[in-house]
Amino acid sequence: MSPAETNPAECGARRPGWENGPAIGVNRIPCVREGEHQGDHANAFGQCWSATPDPQHQDEPEPAGKLFPVVLSGHVALCVECKTLTRAPIPVRWIQSNSGPGTTLYACPDHAVKLGAGPTPEDELRAP
Repeated sequence: MSPAETNPAECGARRPGWENGPAIGVNRIPCVREGEHQGDHANAFGQCWSATPDPQHQDEPEPAGKLFPVVLSGHVALCVECKTLTRAPIPVRWIQSNSGPGTTLYACPDHAVKLGAGPTPEDELRAP
């Protein structure tokens, strides 16, 4: 039973999208303000929501970019200098890790010459 059924003086409205189902979870708890109140609804925890549904989010489908993000095929990396994605990454540094594999840093062709070639996993550094 909802609080509106036990106490007809209470509003009993639920958050948009949470109207169906049992009142389990904080978002499903109905409004406990007096019936026919003005303004926002509020549950027993003091959380408020708008009395009128937001017209921006009413039955609006998700944008395609959110559902299907752009996936770049092939080898793509972030340039350490200009912070842009490049489809022709050149390894310029390699950072050794104490546990797990090391990290390779890449540059775009424009910045690879400026940064120069640093140690890569193929390089063997010998201690004197």
